[in-house]
Amino acid sequence: MQAFGTLESPFTDAYLVWLLDYHGFVDIQRNHMVNGLIPVEREAEPVANFIQLHAAGNNLVLARKPG
Repeated sequence: MQAFGTLESPFTDAYLVWLLDYHGFVDIQRNHMVNGLIPVEREAEPVANFIQLHAAGNNLVLARKPG
């Protein structure tokens, strides 16, 4: 935060995916954020109906380091 003057990541998702891969992370996955209670009457709807933060433009990336 101090170096870049922001609370958000200043890096593009493509750079983060490259960086994680370069450092040996696997199962790198970009994600949408869906949070909240979904009524059972709406359970057949696509996830897209409930996205709060879209993966495009947000650095919602998960990865794991093997071993």
